[in-house]
Order: sequence, then structure tokens, then C-alpha cells
Amino acid sequence: MKRIVLSLLLLTQCITGVMAQVTIIVSNPSMVQRQELIKVDVADIYRDLDICQGEPFVVSQVIDRGINGTAKCREVDFQVTYDGKLLIDASVQPGRTTEYVVERGVPRRMLAFETLPQRTAAGGW
Repeated sequence: MKRIVLSLLLLTQCITGVMAQVTIIVSNPSMVQRQELIKVDVADIYRDLDICQGEPFVVSQVIDRGINGTAKCREVDFQVTYDGKLLIDASVQPGRTTEYVVERGVPRRMLAFETLPQRTAAGGW
């Protein structure tokens, strides 16, 4: 049986100025591209960001790190489950790592789906 494991490392709180953030590093030691759903306890996120449960936060994927350490990030979708888990759909190239940053803030708006009126049955069979 082929067993491929994504190893997950949740780093503790990093404070830069007054901005608190949590860094999640996902690594793929295998030789194939992996796209997995990762789970992190959301209570740890709230504790490390020093925010109350239910307050909004943003999850971003680090795309590039500049020379001076500044990160170029792209906001990603996530979900908080009923049982207190943060779910992130992580895609990691073979032998590489992907870094996610969780910060205080309000996530961008999700696409709003238009509700269409219910279609009535066709009249003349």
C-alpha cells in the first residue's frame, strides 16, 4: 500500500509590530503533487491571535518572500467546522512546502449565488 503523508507544522504566534499572525507550514515529502484538506484546531488559532471565538480572521497562502522578508500573499478559502476545526485545501508540489498565514481581519466576500425562481412544469403534454 502506497502511503503518502503531508506533514503539518503549526508554528506559534509571530508578532511583528502590533500585528499577530499564525503560520501554518504544510510539507510534501513524496514525489507526487498532493492536494489535501488539512485540519487545524481553530481554538489554537483564536488563542494565538488573541481574539475571541467567532471573531473573523483571514487565511492567506504565501506566494513569494521578498529579500527583506516581506511576504506576497494570496487569500484562500477556508472553513470552520462545527467541531472546532479549521479546514484549508492545501496543494503542495513534490518535495516542497507551502506556507499559510492566518491573521486578524474580515475575509473577502464569497461569490453570491443568484436564486432563480422555481420552474413550473411545462403546460401541454
